[in-house]
Amino acid sequence: MKLQLGFENTPYSARYSQQSPLTATQKRRQPQQMSKPQQDYGKSKTVGQVAEELEKKYHIVETFFNLEEDFIVDNFEGAYANAMVQGIGGGSWDPAWDPSKLDNRFRRSLSSKRFDGLIRGVPTKAAQKGVSHLRMDPYGSRAPRPSFIDTSLYQRSFKAWTEK
Repeated sequence: MKLQLGFENTPYSARYSQQSPLTATQKRRQPQQMSKPQQDYGKSKTVGQVAEELEKKYHIVETFFNLEEDFIVDNFEGAYANAMVQGIGGGSWDPAWDPSKLDNRFRRSLSSKRFDGLIRGVPTKAAQKGVSHLRMDPYGSRAPRPSFIDTSLYQRSFKAWTEK
């Protein structure tokens, strides 16, 4: 069994579409009219492309895995132990571990600023300035926000799954 950590490859231009991983509440917040900076944000980019760029520069997913390694190993071991007990008892030997618990842990790690100070360059300058492309004036003066959560698309697109 192999654990995969990745992102749904949604185009940023489709962040308010039905296929977008944003929550229904976030989709309802779509502005009636978008400013030029909002329209241009992520133009012709997908979450997968942005995730690759961020991983090269900041190693976010790698750092997350290192922080959560004990949790992941404990859960894998528990799933295999249960599968062995079932197999010895005559049942099917199928280790069933639900890695979706990692989705919420990753999202909370970003929201709670867990990477601040752990990764060089984090918090980012954009986060410190409060840049938000959810606003008509993305670069207006506002309070700092967590890094990598400008539109929440990167955060909501994270997925963990297993392959056999």
